[in-house]
Parts: sequence; C-alpha cells; structure tokens
Amino acid sequence: MNRREFSKVLGATLAAPLFPYSQANASESHPAHKHDQIHSAVPAGPPQHIAMLLYPAFIPLDLFGPHAVFALLGHVNVHLVWKTKDIVMAATNLPVQPTTTFKECPKDLDILFVPGGLEGGTAIMNDPEVVDFLHDRGGRAKYVTSVCTGSLLLGAAGLLQGYKATSHW
Repeated sequence: MNRREFSKVLGATLAAPLFPYSQANASESHPAHKHDQIHSAVPAGPPQHIAMLLYPAFIPLDLFGPHAVFALLGHVNVHLVWKTKDIVMAATNLPVQPTTTFKECPKDLDILFVPGGLEGGTAIMNDPEVVDFLHDRGGRAKYVTSVCTGSLLLGAAGLLQGYKATSHW
C-alpha cells in the first residue's frame, strides 16, 4: 500500500462515523468491496454538503488538512465559502479561491467547518455578515467544528453556548 492509498483509507475510516448514510451493508450490496474500507465509508443517499469558511489571514494547514479528508470521501460537495468569490489571501499570503458565497451556500449542511487564524479570525469576529452566516448555517448543521482559533468565531456566532470547548494556544 502506498502513501496515497494509506491516506485514503485513513481519511475514509476516520470520517465515516460523521455520515449517517454510510453504507453499513456495503459488503452485502457489493461483495467485491467486502474488506474495502474506502467504498464502505462512502456515504449513500444524497451527497453530503460540507461548508468550509474562508477568511483573510486564515491558517492554510487548518483548512487544507481537513479538506483533504473530506474530499477523499467521495459523494460529498465541499464548499469553500466566503462573502464573495474574490480570492481570499491566507495567512501565508497564499491565494485561495472561494467556490461558494454565503448567499449561495446550501441552507442545510452536514458539516460547517471553520479553520483557525488568530489575526484573521479576531478581525472578523464582530463582522455581522460572517457572524450571521455562521449562526444561521451552524444552527441547522448536523456537525459544527473548527480547528484551533476557529472556535473563537463559533463562539462569536453563539454556537458554543452550553458546550465545553477548547482551542490551541
């Protein structure tokens, strides 16, 4: 097994519990996939919608690591979301192109994800458009998650009330 195959199996295995439409009986419906963890972890039913927030000065690793896991699952629509489709500059001056605007983003998400970025995140914590988007989509999403200081944005949107939360640093 090479590194790419290992990564696919690991990603699919770790993310499988997140999806309620997992093919629990994949070995019965597809005998060739009896021990194939990738195919058995691919969600059945309608595609899952995952929104990943972009914002100026986010930390690229906080976005791209989880994005790789989600994208490897297959049968998911991963939306890189920001106010506009204009390029967003990450903390390392890396340009990232949003695929979806706040208005275009599906209303009901399977996962809402926020990457970290202390400087960028604190700069938008009081931005009503960002906070309203997170509050609206996060209130209906099946799972709401973040990496590092992305939790500060979830807190600003009121999505951590009643929960224990932690962050790096």
